[in-house]
Amino acid sequence: MVRGFEPCGPVVLAHEPRFQLGALAIDPSRLSVARGGQILHLEARVMQVLVLLAQADGQVVSRAELVERCWVGTIVGENAIQRVISRLRHLAATLGGFAIETVPKVGYLLRLDLIDEPCVSPNRASPTALEPQPVLLPKPVETGVNRRRVTWASGAIVVAGAAGLALPLTASPNPDAEEAQRLVLKAQEAELTGQREANSQAIAYLKRATELDTRSAVAWGELALAYQGRMEQSDENALPALADWVRSAAARALAIDPAIGSAHLALATIAPNFRHWASKERVLRQMERARQPHPAIDGALGSVMCDTGRWQEAIAHYRRALALQPYHPMNRLVLSMALWGGGELDEADRLLENAIRLWPNNLFIWHSRFQFLALTGRAEAAVALVDDNSARPVVSADEATPPYAALRDFALAVQAVQPAEAGKVADRLVKLRGELGTSSVVTYLCVLGRIDDAFPLLHAYYFGSDSRPPPGPLGRRKTSFLFAAKTASMRTDERYTQLLQRVGLQSYWRETGTRSDPRPMTAARL
Repeated sequence: MVRGFEPCGPVVLAHEPRFQLGALAIDPSRLSVARGGQILHLEARVMQVLVLLAQADGQVVSRAELVERCWVGTIVGENAIQRVISRLRHLAATLGGFAIETVPKVGYLLRLDLIDEPCVSPNRASPTALEPQPVLLPKPVETGVNRRRVTWASGAIVVAGAAGLALPLTASPNPDAEEAQRLVLKAQEAELTGQREANSQAIAYLKRATELDTRSAVAWGELALAYQGRMEQSDENALPALADWVRSAAARALAIDPAIGSAHLALATIAPNFRHWASKERVLRQMERARQPHPAIDGALGSVMCDTGRWQEAIAHYRRALALQPYHPMNRLVLSMALWGGGELDEADRLLENAIRLWPNNLFIWHSRFQFLALTGRAEAAVALVDDNSARPVVSADEATPPYAALRDFALAVQAVQPAEAGKVADRLVKLRGELGTSSVVTYLCVLGRIDDAFPLLHAYYFGSDSRPPPGPLGRRKTSFLFAAKTASMRTDERYTQLLQRVGLQSYWRETGTRSDPRPMTAARL
């Protein structure tokens, strides 16, 4: 018998009681599965599926219901479901107690291995279910600096258990400290996506970790970095308060361990790149010389190099970051953007294509792939990407849904190269700068030949306007797109030189003895 849809909605782990599954003690809210003295920890999605299958009481759960209640209606491929089922089968092989059976073309069922322990299903669980015995997880390796957000995102330490299961070890004399360590690991995993929703989850994990173990310098340092990551994604009015949270958490970390690199990096990156390029580069270079190679430092320096038009140096830093964290989505994305800016289109294309295959639901990767296709002579492929509903990224509640119709019209206008149509699309894009962001709209206007519309947007973005205040000392403003091949049409205009002078980039180049790399003009419009 296949279970039909029920009105109970998604599986909310925080609301699910503890229960026993054969010989296993399951605690959904803590993502833990215990047997005897062993504890394993699951990814949230894996635990949701386990709870749902256990609730079915031996009935088949259809794939549609799995998606509806565990992915909350998000369009997911068969690979995503198979990955979770594979994790559960690995758990069953490790601890026993149950098995997952596939019913071809229908769904899955959970079969219990009842030996001499009773089974209590989740919807009948007792609040006095078996308390798992604590175990000590490996302490996160602190190599001086944990990670640095670059443009949209963060780095993260690769740890044992990142595939969904933590390693069971010996009992800990301090269960609160052990739980704090576990929460730090979960926060690091959450931050891999670089999205706001994941950042909020990481902050929640880390705040709890600092409550459990007030003497954990690692937890306090990670919390400082998580707050700093929120600064990259927040409204300007929220930045001063967030900066205070960064300083507070970093101060707690440094009071415990003055050498904790994550806290030093969080403090060094409170200031934005914008108009702090030289001072920020000096601090990061000092950290680079003082510590072992780390993707966080390379990512931070790569970001400064991109924002000052030094593409080849940015590429070198991002290559090192990606070599240390090869499956970090944002490292891969920003390297592809640097390669594009530096005119190395073939490699940028390969990285973006691989990135969207590995992380098909990432909004930033999807939009970058669209831009790359549309602006490098493959407008038809860009239109096809927009039209493929199944390939559209997952957007969290606090992110704007991409204006797909406007993006499609832009790609068609690039393809047709019709001035009248391009003008209509440009006017529409200007109205959508709140959803798309100024940098994207300016890029699209340059490609459509409307630089007279681009410069007023740039001036409002960097210096304020009647309806928009100028950026404050903590204001985040990107400048990397000013040096990209896709905005090459504006660089022969005298207003461009005046803009760079007023922003302060020419002063930076004089102070550092550097200059922006020459741009490959042929890549602007193919």
